[in-house]
This record gives sequence, C-alpha cells and structure tokens, in this order.
Amino acid sequence: MHCTGCGDKLAEQSAFCTSCGRQVNNSGSSSTSTEFGSTSSTSFAGAAPMPSSSQAQAYTDQKSKLVAGLLAVLGLGIFGVHNFYLGFNGKAITQLVLTLIGFVLIIPLIITSIWGLVDGIMILCTPNGKDAKGVPLKD
Repeated sequence: MHCTGCGDKLAEQSAFCTSCGRQVNNSGSSSTSTEFGSTSSTSFAGAAPMPSSSQAQAYTDQKSKLVAGLLAVLGLGIFGVHNFYLGFNGKAITQLVLTLIGFVLIIPLIITSIWGLVDGIMILCTPNGKDAKGVPLKD
C-alpha cells in the first residue's frame, strides 16, 4: 500500500504516513484535509471511500513545536514540563525527580539543566518531531 500524498510505501498497520504525515484509513485509502477543512479520500483496488463522518480530523491534538521547545529552553526543562506537554511522562518524571534530588546534591540539578536545554534545542531544530503518540508537531 502506498500513500496518496507522497507515494511512499506504507507499513502494514500504520495510522499515518511516516514521510508526509497523512492519516491512513485501514481500508487502504489515505485521507487529507484541504485548506478549507473538508476531507477527501482516494481508494485503491475498487474499495469504497470511507464516509466523511468516520474520517476524524487527522491531527486534532497536534502539539506545537515552538511551545515545547520554549518550555524546555526557558527554564522549565529541568522539571520536565516539555516532556509532560508532549506526553513523554516517563522522561518527565525522571527529570522532575532528578531536579528535586538536585536541590540537595547539586550535580543532578546541573544534569537536568543541561538535559532540558539540549531537549529544547533538539525539539526546535528537528524538522519532523513527533509527540508520544507519534503525531507530528506543528510548526
């Protein structure tokens, strides 16, 4: 199966195209939103197009790359706030615990400060960043 947007080969059970981010329906068709918000569908091998009511917005919960990057760079990265925002709760809790320990032992605080800064730079500079659900970040 190939994506109708970019033509790249899709994985067997993928929900989104890894190249262009389009939503892929399980029936073998991919859908995309036009600039006016309507959806269209193209089917392969004679399959009927999916009704528009079942074509949910592809990225209704899409997170902002700028917000995540600024949360990390502007000082909240040591608490893991940017990771909580993106849904990476395990990393966020680790950063939070290290920061709390760092108020006593200083070295973990330095580690989480550098970690938050590097995370923020990577979020802002990565062209196709994704959140914990695999949804691409919006610019």
